Amino acid sequence: MSQSTAPQRQLTIEQYLELEHDAPIRHDLVGGFRHPVPETSPRHDRIVDNIYRTLVETAEWLAENTEDTDNPPCRIMTRTVNLLAFMDAVYYPDVMVVCAAEPDEHGIEHAPCLLVEVMTPGHETIDQMEKWGAYNRIPSLRMYLVVDPDRRRVERHLRTSKGVWLHAVDVDDGEFSIPCPRSYLRLDEIYEGV
Repeated sequence: MSQSTAPQRQLTIEQYLELEHDAPIRHDLVGGFRHPVPETSPRHDRIVDNIYRTLVETAEWLAENTEDTDNPPCRIMTRTVNLLAFMDAVYYPDVMVVCAAEPDEHGIEHAPCLLVEVMTPGHETIDQMEKWGAYNRIPSLRMYLVVDPDRRRVERHLRTSKGVWLHAVDVDDGEFSIPCPRSYLRLDEIYEGV
């Protein structure tokens, strides 16, 4: 005898947040439907930790050593904070940098300037296509990075001051500039210990 599961109903963001609060695993919300966030590998986690640590150190140094009003203090978050990417899309980015707005009353962020996703096997299309389709609509977003955990490869999407998105891929070594906190990320930092 097989056990049938009831079809999932479309949720409002408030309903999603209520369910998510007590859920044993995290879920993204896409089109009103919950989707489990895939489990990650130790390599994935190490890369996320490397990026997070580098950005936090950079933001702290900038806050202590500059009075640049064009480079306000940034909050760097990882994997446990929701982002409302579009009207009915809520994700848990691997790394998120917010340098302006505060989260809403539910703790959801709305105005990131930098988002990072480290690809998860079997979910590459979600990071490269689905999330990019939602993220590129966020007015405050200036850069989206998609990091390959299995080889030294970072895909960059950068919004110009005219609102045009540029695409570049970095492989092997080198560094690239990031808009917030205004600095550089080196592939050696991203893949350290991996």
